[in-house]
Amino acid sequence: ADGRQRVWRCAGERSADVNVVDRVAHGGGGVMVRTDVCYGQRTQVHFFDGILNAQRYCDKILRPIVVPFIHDHHL
Repeated sequence: ADGRQRVWRCAGERSADVNVVDRVAHGGGGVMVRTDVCYGQRTQVHFFDGILNAQRYCDKILRPIVVPFIHDHHL
């Protein structure tokens, strides 16, 4: 029910080839699309490739998109 496959193994066999199944989680890559809406204003739509962690969120979204948007619209 939780999507995990249960494997019974003997002690010391955690990474044995017979107990490991290669697969691509969630069918592969994904697409991230972002826009912000605030008080009748909105940012342009932006597309991002790759994984979004905290540092990338600051570098690719907050500083170049959100902060100028707030300044431009006096929010």
